[in-house]
Amino acid sequence: MALDNLSGLSLILTSQCNMRCSYCYQHAQGVRNMSWRTLRASLDFALRSSNPRLNLLFYGGEPLLRFAQIRRAVAHAASRTSDRKRFRYELVTNGLLLSPDKADFLEENNFTVLLSFDGPGSQAARGAGTFERLESLVERLKVRNPRLFNDLLTVVVTVTPRTIQYLASSVDYFIGNGIPRIAVAAAITHFPEWDTAGETELDIQFQRVCGSSQVLRNQSGKLRLTLLSPVRKIKEWDQAECSAAQLSAPTVDVDGSVYPCPLFARSVQGREVAPFAEVQALGRIDDPNLEAQLAVRRTSRLTSELFAGRRFKYTRYRRCADCDEVGHCLVCPFSAAYIPGNRDASRVSDFVCAFNRIALKYRDLLSPHTSEPTAGLALQQLREWLSRATSSLPHSGCG
Repeated sequence: MALDNLSGLSLILTSQCNMRCSYCYQHAQGVRNMSWRTLRASLDFALRSSNPRLNLLFYGGEPLLRFAQIRRAVAHAASRTSDRKRFRYELVTNGLLLSPDKADFLEENNFTVLLSFDGPGSQAARGAGTFERLESLVERLKVRNPRLFNDLLTVVVTVTPRTIQYLASSVDYFIGNGIPRIAVAAAITHFPEWDTAGETELDIQFQRVCGSSQVLRNQSGKLRLTLLSPVRKIKEWDQAECSAAQLSAPTVDVDGSVYPCPLFARSVQGREVAPFAEVQALGRIDDPNLEAQLAVRRTSRLTSELFAGRRFKYTRYRRCADCDEVGHCLVCPFSAAYIPGNRDASRVSDFVCAFNRIALKYRDLLSPHTSEPTAGLALQQLREWLSRATSSLPHSGCG
């Protein structure tokens, strides 16, 4: 059965968002919403898979703008699933619409919640006054929804060249507020101001992040800092750059069009990335032949050079094939679409490349399974970082 490979779906409920973050990759104009007919067809399509556990990611825009549809989807899924087949729900949100009743619903239905919150200093790039609102949200979740806060919530910090200087203080802030899971990632849009001088500051920030996370982990063992932990080395490093090429969790856009991942969806992308995105349309969710189409496209590894092996990728620094971290590094291939005037699918974002190289330099220290420093970092260095971090950590983050 062609759908045996299907692990779930990402659903773009709306192209509308209540924020306009300066570095967001979603550039399309206008408001488009997914109909109930399309949403129901998506759920029924996923249920045709023999996989007993299916991930359903609610995406946008801001998906909480369509909360009634989320409720309806969960109710429909409950009527169609059993102990032998269930959905696991995930939600990506900026948090500004996460009212008490919505948080109660997400907690009751075991939603994994990815909260976009960049921390002090950095959050200003998302919108004036949003830091204070999210700070209040976090405090409310601690008290009213402790299981959501402790077991289901991950704070996602997006880093840009302009906010590098706040990275460590943001991690310290979240540690001090008891956030148990923090994910850190580089923004994939283009930053013409980025130059190699920024790497020094990036390195300093990761040193401080190492110190802060190690101090807390040694004391409580509760912190989970994701995206910076060791990545399983890809044996064949020239294989497809991204798991989207496997089509195991495709995206359904607001109009029912199916894409490899949310970044390709037409409802959220502007005209400048169309040459990269248009060729990736896989069909429609209500097409009776979609299953066969996915099987064919999976076999052909998709048709775009975006998914070509890493031996063909490069930045202004070097060819990826010449980098020592080529087997560990994960770079979104769609970042090539955001470089103005670029039509070369093998071109990798310089900023993401630098961010990953420096993050990977400290990956062993940030791993929750590593107690001894490795990767060429001396123990004395680690002790010095821990000493500096201890003096700067908020008291509440030290237990």
